[in-house]
Parts: sequence; structure tokens; C-alpha cells
Amino acid sequence: MKIPRGISRVEIFPEVINYTIQDPNVGYMLEGFDREWTIVPLNSLNSISYTNLRAGDYVFRLAVFDNSREHMVDERTYTFTKEREMYDSGWFILYLLSVPLITAG
Repeated sequence: MKIPRGISRVEIFPEVINYTIQDPNVGYMLEGFDREWTIVPLNSLNSISYTNLRAGDYVFRLAVFDNSREHMVDERTYTFTKEREMYDSGWFILYLLSVPLITAG
């Protein structure tokens, strides 16, 4: 999935269907943004929002953990890319720095 560069907020509405553990613990993490898992009981899981994501590739990980929160029972991953604009490139910055030099010379 691609997210346009101008989008400042991404909201995820996770759904977990579970047939094995009563009120399991659910963990989520956005690789490239979060440093560690956020683990909550399934009945406390709401929408998850991320704001001001930089341009680049991300992997959203959603997992079911056992009651001790130590062992992952099942996991799903979802990838997306926040698109870059022209001004996100190193070449664009070089261009901006060189224009005044060329016009002054």
C-alpha cells in the first residue's frame, strides 16, 4: 500500500479473531517507528494512530501473545510505503545549494 507524502496521520483499525485463548494479549509494532511492542488485552485494543511518519518503507506487525506476554502465538505483517516528494531527495538539496552559486557567478 502507498500513502501519499502529504498525509500526516495514519490510523489503523486492527481486528483480531481468536478461537484459542480467552481474551488474549495483542501486540503491535510499526517497524521503522516503534522501538518495542505495545501489548494490550484484546478487549482494550482500539484504533492505532501514527503521526508525522517520515517518507519510507514500514512494516506494521500485529501479533497474539500468550497470557504471560512472553510467547507469540500468531503474527501478521502488513507493509506500506509513505511516498517521497522531490524535496526529500539529497539531489534536491544539492540543487538548492548550487542555484545561488550559479546565479551569483
